[in-house]
Amino acid sequence: QMSVSWASWSSARRKCESLSHTSGSFSSRARRIRCGLIAFCCLMLAGCSDPQTRKAEHVKDGWRYFHSANYAKARVEFQNALQIDPGDATARYGLGQAFEHLGDLRNAFGQYTAAADDPKHLEARVALARLLLLSGDMTGARQRVNEALALAPNDASALAVRAGLEAATGDRDAAEATARTALRIDPAESGAVSLLASLYMRSNRYEEAHALLRDAVAANPGDVGIRAVYAQVLLEANMADKAIEQLEAIAQTEPDSFAYLARLLAVIASTGRVDVAEQRLDQFVSSHPESDAKLLKIDFLRHFRSPAAAVTALRQYVAAAPADAELGIALAGLLADTGDASGAEVEYRKIVAAGEADKFVSDARVGLASLLMRNGRVPDAKTTLAEILVHEPTNGRALGLRGQIALAEGNAGAAIGDLRAALRDDPSSSVLLRLLAAAYRGDGQPLLAKETLMNAVKVSPADAALRRELFAFAAAAREWDLALTQVNALESLGGPADEILDLRYRALIGQGNLEGALPLATQLAQSAQSAALGEYYVGAALQALQRPKDAESHYLAALRVKPDAAEPLTALVRMYLDAQRAQDAERLLVQATARTPENAIAQNLLGQVLLSARRSKDALPLFEHAIEL
Repeated sequence: QMSVSWASWSSARRKCESLSHTSGSFSSRARRIRCGLIAFCCLMLAGCSDPQTRKAEHVKDGWRYFHSANYAKARVEFQNALQIDPGDATARYGLGQAFEHLGDLRNAFGQYTAAADDPKHLEARVALARLLLLSGDMTGARQRVNEALALAPNDASALAVRAGLEAATGDRDAAEATARTALRIDPAESGAVSLLASLYMRSNRYEEAHALLRDAVAANPGDVGIRAVYAQVLLEANMADKAIEQLEAIAQTEPDSFAYLARLLAVIASTGRVDVAEQRLDQFVSSHPESDAKLLKIDFLRHFRSPAAAVTALRQYVAAAPADAELGIALAGLLADTGDASGAEVEYRKIVAAGEADKFVSDARVGLASLLMRNGRVPDAKTTLAEILVHEPTNGRALGLRGQIALAEGNAGAAIGDLRAALRDDPSSSVLLRLLAAAYRGDGQPLLAKETLMNAVKVSPADAALRRELFAFAAAAREWDLALTQVNALESLGGPADEILDLRYRALIGQGNLEGALPLATQLAQSAQSAALGEYYVGAALQALQRPKDAESHYLAALRVKPDAAEPLTALVRMYLDAQRAQDAERLLVQATARTPENAIAQNLLGQVLLSARRSKDALPLFEHAIEL
């Protein structure tokens, strides 16, 4: 590295000048020395000002910060490099890595895509394939992983993503084989280790999962990702003490990580050692004076002591540092969450009145507007938002709240404008994206609603609620491949087994795959919690397969499990009527209404059966009773 300060350059120049003034036999040597020094200094300055050299330094520093887990500084260094050379694929990939580790998957995806413009950039293609897989875009993931494997057929990371793709599409045998191949190439490939352990766990091969992760940790003691997976597997096996050992090792590797410490202390507290965990947390807070450490303590107290204990402790922190507006805003938010709306409003208004830090005043105003909106004081919330937007017309949080109010009031057009503007301020907000998708639906723009939900999934691929929402959207639009993708994603996220069976059955039925759906329904019927639903699903599949007698027995089985279940009752009545068995339908409904007089569906169905038999006088009281219910 060649660099020179202005002072050292001036000193060198003065020495050259003094030598040039020397008389006698030294004059010719002085000239040579002077020229040499000037050439040397010019070379140093050229090295300092050369853009490629400066870019390389930024990239080097970016990776140095990245590997020390300082992702925010790494992001800045990679961005500095890209200001010099926007087309540098290595800097683009590094920036994508920094964004990903900061949780900004949307921007990470954009940087990886830009890096992949380099036809030989392997890592960018692997990263893109992984994010596309997480988002449920199987076609895109397959394309990118194939590109990566075309460049490097034996790349372990690319093979790990291919294994994940095979698992997500239901080919678990192939996924296991591919993951094993990746690990033979690189035993330290954490993605393959995690996936293979997950596959073992799903097939109840717990000992194999433990052995795999134990050996991987021994071979890669510094890989916190593998240790974190191992800790989770140990927790699922009710081996909390062993899990704590792994989390302790992570805490030693990354002693300043709030996230890993929080996980460790939560596990310790869950074993009944709340006092031990709190003492450990107090030591951490004493050595980390920043507000985030104190707020970690508050979160711990709220979950493992009581909300009241958390409020008391936070009030003490605020009293000790009254100028710390961040703690004041946290207190207001905690009071709001624990039902003390008036107390929260007082704290927000204190910060607004103090007006010492513009950022926190703005945060307090937004918090106040949100509080007012949640408590039904919409006009007051609108007034507060208007006050914010007069001074900060691009305040994304204020625009998002105003858009949410407009959506609730049925003004989808206004909501779309505000929510799109808010997303410019926070493009990775899955909450804003979900609201925007709802606004597009309300405005009669289903294609944009779908695109927006897909973007939300890319931003938050592990958001199970979002996956369920996208499944519902896909099912309503009869896009069953997209629906199945969400089911696969929910399964990979560890969703409830009965829910996975339920959603997969519905998607397969939608595709017309009755033979594939029937075993799922049978499996669901064997569940203690979902037996009635499973029996109904079996009946529906058998009826569609033109097996009415078998369907009838399963509909009746569903009603024996859950006598008030609407779906099997309705299906059975309709099947009886289609088969000209009106008396059987009437008998079934009379029994249902006698057993549960408040069953409005049974009352209504019985009224329809009687009306079709031209017994309107008997039907009328039933309809009236159903309306009352």
